[in-house]
Amino acid sequence: MTFGVILFALGALLTLSNVYLSFLHYPIHLVRGGTRDTYRWVSGIPLFGSLLLWISIGLLPSTGLQWVAGILSIFDTGGIHWLIGTLWWTGELGKFFRGQKDDDPFGGRRPTSHERLSGQPWDASYRDGPAPWDIGGPQPAIVRLVSGGKIITPVLDVGCGTGENALHVASLGLPVLGVDVAETALAIARRKASEHHGMEVEFAAADAFQLDRLGRMFETVLDCGLFHTFDSTERPAYVASLASVTAHGGTLYVLCFSDEGPDTGPHPIRQEDLRAVFNPSTGWNVAAIDRDRIHTRFHNDGAPAWFATIKRT
Repeated sequence: MTFGVILFALGALLTLSNVYLSFLHYPIHLVRGGTRDTYRWVSGIPLFGSLLLWISIGLLPSTGLQWVAGILSIFDTGGIHWLIGTLWWTGELGKFFRGQKDDDPFGGRRPTSHERLSGQPWDASYRDGPAPWDIGGPQPAIVRLVSGGKIITPVLDVGCGTGENALHVASLGLPVLGVDVAETALAIARRKASEHHGMEVEFAAADAFQLDRLGRMFETVLDCGLFHTFDSTERPAYVASLASVTAHGGTLYVLCFSDEGPDTGPHPIRQEDLRAVFNPSTGWNVAAIDRDRIHTRFHNDGAPAWFATIKRT
């Protein structure tokens, strides 16, 4: 009799521990961005707890305890509480632990460092007039690049904004896809494209950290003013995302604020910052980094910039 009670107690303890993990710890872990791999070590708890409970049934002194042991073992083995817990927390209470409301301004994605600093999504920059970097035309650096005949199609413009650079590329008969997370900017870009018939240009919503979801490869990729908005912890993931859509032998062009010269823009980048993430170990080779200018609505002659030519190895 004592042995049966001990088995029942151990089995119940394992079951209750499993309930805690499934209803509380595990779902919250997933909501906060964790992976299931962290919980592989607990995969044997349900079966072991249930085994002890099943054995204890025939050794328990009362029918009531036998019923409790039977119910707990079935509940545990079936993993019902794992399912209920995960669905409940990730579906309803998950928003609370992510700090999100029903009208999540970030669309379920993790805010970038720039968005966390400003307290607003990128989309907010376009709602009350032109954004600071929206100069009503393509960046001169992109115009020179295109006129030099260095663009090989297909072309991807990452962080395209209202589409000025992508539209300039398309105006020369080159197919281009522009992507951004700001739906307001994309709506403006599509409206502009509709006014120019015959252009091979598309605009689509896409997370710069998950470009592989596009399911396409590109020979030329443009980053005009996006790289410098990411901090050092975000850049490796962004570089990997770029690699997932840049064909081997393809070229990435990055125009970003420079740390050299007077009147630098926000988030200035050092040459070392570019070389630190674009290197052979990450699938890239920096071919050149030239001094240039980024034109904004607040810099009459543009802000100091780097124009990097980076080859996909």
